[in-house]
Amino acid sequence: MVLGLLNAGIGIFLVVHQEISAALLPYVVGFAIALHSLFGLMVSFEMKDVSLQGWGDTAIFSVLGMVLAIAIILNPLFGGLWLVLSTSFAFLTVGSWNLAFALKLRKLNNELFDH
Repeated sequence: MVLGLLNAGIGIFLVVHQEISAALLPYVVGFAIALHSLFGLMVSFEMKDVSLQGWGDTAIFSVLGMVLAIAIILNPLFGGLWLVLSTSFAFLTVGSWNLAFALKLRKLNNELFDH
């Protein structure tokens, strides 16, 4: 819920302050992806603690997302292509983690409630 409120707040800020949005966009995207990746890494360790298979995949996707987010933050002036490609790969990574996590939760739900 906190991430949802943070994302909504960032979106509102970018719409209201369009004149500075282009300059801030690499940082906003980088930090947003970093936060989502950090959340994914925390979830992967929770999955490990409850012996849920696939926690390693979740951790790998989260770390990869974090690396790409840091690359976006450190190289905001590298060019539009770098931002587009990095953002695309970072969102693909975070999205892959979200899909993998949803499938693991569905499997866990089936194991817990179908017996």
